[in-house]
Amino acid sequence: MESQKTKNRKESEEDFDDNPTGSMSTVLVDKEEIDDHFDYEAIDGIIESSGRILKEIQNKYNYLSKNDIKQVTISLNEALSDVFPILEEIDERILEGIIFAKERKATNLIPILQAVQEHFDYLSKMTMKRISEYLDLSLNEVYSVATFYTQFKYEKPGEHQITLCSGTACFVKGGNILLDAAEKHLNIKSGETTEDRMFTLETVSCMGCCALAPAVMIDDEIHGHLKPSKLIKLLQKTRKGGS
Repeated sequence: MESQKTKNRKESEEDFDDNPTGSMSTVLVDKEEIDDHFDYEAIDGIIESSGRILKEIQNKYNYLSKNDIKQVTISLNEALSDVFPILEEIDERILEGIIFAKERKATNLIPILQAVQEHFDYLSKMTMKRISEYLDLSLNEVYSVATFYTQFKYEKPGEHQITLCSGTACFVKGGNILLDAAEKHLNIKSGETTEDRMFTLETVSCMGCCALAPAVMIDDEIHGHLKPSKLIKLLQKTRKGGS
C-alpha cells in the first residue's frame, strides 16, 4: 500500500511544472554569496550542493524522478548564471599576469608557453594569440615553435590524467597490453580525452621507474607491476572518486 509520504511526493511532482524553480533553489548556494568574494571553491560548493540534494532525495524516497533532476538542474543553472563571465575575466587576468611577468622579447616565447600551460594545463588558441601579440610575433610563428615540442597540449585535458610508459622495460613486461586495455575500456586512443572529459590518456617514453614495469601513472600517483584487470579496476575506482 502506498505511504502517505509517497502520495504527497507524487502530488508535489504533478504541481512542479506550474512552479519549475520550486523551493529547492533556495537550498543551493545563493549566487549573491560569491559576487563579492569569488573563488573556485564557490563553484565547487554550488555543484556539490546540487549533488548532495539529489543524493538526499534518493535516500529518502529510494528513487529519483525526472522532476527531481529537472528541478536541481534549473537551480544549478540559476546559481551559476553569473559565474562563468567572472571565470573568464579571472582567467584573462591570470593569463596577462603570466605573460607580462616575462620580458617582452622573442627568446621568452618558450618560457611563456611553459608557464601558461603549467597554469591552464593546455594552450588554447586565445592564449597563443595573446602571446603572439605581446611578443610581436605572428600567430604562425608561435604555432610553429609550440608544435615543434611534444610537451605542449592544445586541448583541455580531462579531470584525470592517465599516463602509460612505453619504454623498453615496460614494453617487454606488457606495457603495450596495458595500453590496449586502457584504450578499449575508455574508448579512446592515446592522446585523446573521453567524451565526458573524465580521462585523458597519453604515453611517455619513460617514467624513470623501470623497476616497477609495467607502470602507469594516474594523476600524480604511480602504480607498478600492473595487469590489465588491475588497471581497469583502478580506472573504475578513479571514476567513482576513489584514490
